[in-house]
Amino acid sequence: MLKYISNRFCREETLKQLSNAGVEFDEIRFRRPNDFRKDHELKAEVIKRLVSKGHEILEDWGNSETVVNTLKQLLPTTKIIHYKAIIKP
Repeated sequence: MLKYISNRFCREETLKQLSNAGVEFDEIRFRRPNDFRKDHELKAEVIKRLVSKGHEILEDWGNSETVVNTLKQLLPTTKIIHYKAIIKP
């Protein structure tokens, strides 16, 4: 099962971008309205919750160096990819 976590608030734009890129997923989780935590804090919390429920995180893609470094410490055996996002309107 592929789960996708987005730190973004713009749901429709994100879904369109993923579709255009050919990314398929079984479930997607977006940042809740009025949740202004730092990206690395939010993503770490969601991933900890998934792991505690028995999910195995095989790979994670992030465009923030802070998120990537946080997840490398949290998930030392997971493939963590750091990329720079280019968002086109």
